[in-house]
Amino acid sequence: MPTTALEITQESVGNAKGDARVIQLNPKSDFPDSFPSVDQTSYSGNTATVPKTYTADSYSDYDYSLLAFPRIYRDEPKKSEIALRVIRTQYSKELIEDLKWLADNHEIDDNNSMPYISDLLTVMKKYFDNFFHDPFSSFLIALFDGLAHDKTYLSINKTAYQNISYYIEVLNNQDLDYKKIDKYISKLEDLGINITPY
Repeated sequence: MPTTALEITQESVGNAKGDARVIQLNPKSDFPDSFPSVDQTSYSGNTATVPKTYTADSYSDYDYSLLAFPRIYRDEPKKSEIALRVIRTQYSKELIEDLKWLADNHEIDDNNSMPYISDLLTVMKKYFDNFFHDPFSSFLIALFDGLAHDKTYLSINKTAYQNISYYIEVLNNQDLDYKKIDKYISKLEDLGINITPY
């Protein structure tokens, strides 16, 4: 009796004790190159058919590039991390430029600092929106919320901006995880920045 595309002949089935036995089956197919041979295991009359492991010979009529396909993505996580580090560095440079200006020139409640503060907040928000999966984004959004709350960006002093610049530089130059990020987020509180305003 045909089973799917194969006509199968069976040597024996099961045994009285219900012990498992592997029964070799001989496939007869109209497509001999397309189907591997199969093994069948019998458990007290219940059978399960399992394909044998494919070998390179099984793909004799196929494009061999299929066999190498998984290797294409083997180094993707590493490449992705390197690309993210490059992007993070580009954004960090922009942030540090604004922060250094504020560290040198900002006076408490001085509206003349607003162009640099506005640019600082815009770059942080842009990075978070585009690369929220990067742990660095968690630090930036905490900083963003803290600075924006009650216009804290005007009430903190030059030293605070100098320390923020240092934190960003340190974080940019290392592999990041959320434990490291939490450590530096907590440092923002010491600068007078409320990291949980909402």
